[in-house]
Amino acid sequence: MKIRISKNCIHYIVVLIILFSTHPYNTQWPIWNQLPVITAGIIAVYVFLYRYSPSKLMLSLLLFFGVNLVVTMVNGNMTNGLIGMFLRLTVFLFFMDMFLKQRPMVFINAFCFFIIVMISVQLYYQIKSPEIFGVASSGNMYNLFASDNMLGYYYVAMMMVFCVRDYLVNGRLKYSLVLVAECVASVIVAWAGAGLVGIIFYATMIIVESLNRSEKKISYMRYYATYIIFYVAVVVFQVQNLFSGFFENVLQKDVTFTGRTLIWGQAIYAIAENPIFGYGSMASGRTTVIMAYNTYVGAHNFILQIIIEVGIVGLIIFAVSMVICGRKIMHCNDAKIRRVILMGILAMFIMYLTEGEVLRPTQYVVLFLAFYAPELEQYCEKERTL
Repeated sequence: MKIRISKNCIHYIVVLIILFSTHPYNTQWPIWNQLPVITAGIIAVYVFLYRYSPSKLMLSLLLFFGVNLVVTMVNGNMTNGLIGMFLRLTVFLFFMDMFLKQRPMVFINAFCFFIIVMISVQLYYQIKSPEIFGVASSGNMYNLFASDNMLGYYYVAMMMVFCVRDYLVNGRLKYSLVLVAECVASVIVAWAGAGLVGIIFYATMIIVESLNRSEKKISYMRYYATYIIFYVAVVVFQVQNLFSGFFENVLQKDVTFTGRTLIWGQAIYAIAENPIFGYGSMASGRTTVIMAYNTYVGAHNFILQIIIEVGIVGLIIFAVSMVICGRKIMHCNDAKIRRVILMGILAMFIMYLTEGEVLRPTQYVVLFLAFYAPELEQYCEKERTL
């Protein structure tokens, strides 16, 4: 089956607007500061034209971010910058939900076209002129997508989209291996610890999966339970201390993950003081109420960050969103697609151990792809019969 990329350029333009309007480092181009307003207008037109109704996943995420918004306002942390971040995020999520519901393969094809171009450009600048987008105070380079230590969270989502499309269209991994190689090369150049581990893990699993012929249906709860055990082992019992040689000699990182284990302790202390609804977000897009190393920092752990921002209530809502996605994944007939998506989610959460910002939009591509995977599969099966 051959699925053609749509000649209607509006889809490419919309995808570019979505991704670049959510990019926090593109302030050197003033017109991009107005893109959230432009995209909000575009989304209103699409809602009117398509009589769009949000999916269960969209509703759960809107509730999640709605609680965050209310808590942020109640705590007096709301700023114009945060309003812009919430608007960008909402617009991005609406577009994902609408396009995957109305024109699934058109959107996926457009997204894949955008991905391969942008990652190629990204890798070129990383090698040719690494400081072109600036350098953070931590020493991390800013890139076309994000700073070095956040690249993995973009790449896993992009690799997942590309691999799922490859299986749907070609029945096997074909073109996606090129993208996987580019992503691995980019993260190696950046040498970001968490991103490197997550990308290498997912790339390895993708290669193994390409050789796997098993049609065994593995429950999504097994993947989730595996991560919970892994999370408790690292964050609570800190089993990484047993592998200090690997971290220090191979990854060139210490077993505290550059002091993050200390920050986790401070985060848990902050959570204990306001566990139900949290503190909301702050101007940087993540709560910075934790004192460590004589400065205020975020939790550097996605789960802890969720609880700090929206409390246990927010964590429960987010967990419901994950269960909604997991249940939908199991409706896929192709075991390979199920495993590629579930392993991608697992890779994301492995990286979430040491980093994670709740308001960063592109990471939610993973959830929407998981939710709409059965519809994408049915669409492709229908195309084959025509």
